[in-house]
Amino acid sequence: MTGAVRLGIIVPSVNIVVEEWYPRVVPDGVSVHFARMLIADGSSPDKIIAMDREDGVRAIKQVATCRPHAVAYGCTASSIIQGHAFDERLRGEIRHIAGVPATTATDSIFTR
Repeated sequence: MTGAVRLGIIVPSVNIVVEEWYPRVVPDGVSVHFARMLIADGSSPDKIIAMDREDGVRAIKQVATCRPHAVAYGCTASSIIQGHAFDERLRGEIRHIAGVPATTATDSIFTR
């Protein structure tokens, strides 16, 4: 897929759906590349916050190495638990680190 548009996706390690689903729904010419954030067994607001703090930046840096054209943070729970200010700050952090447009699951839902 030479010359393809590359989409970077960051997901929690427990997500078992999107890696199969995204490639099926993106248009021809778009390749999808994933980075996972480690989350402890189970999920709770505290574990999700810890995942974002402890592994979020690493995952952004990791997916940025494939030189995506855009990055999506695919953890709706992060934004719901931590609010709109977190979500806005996160998009800015992704743009700064990866140097490309960024979105989050909740931003895609609420601003479109």
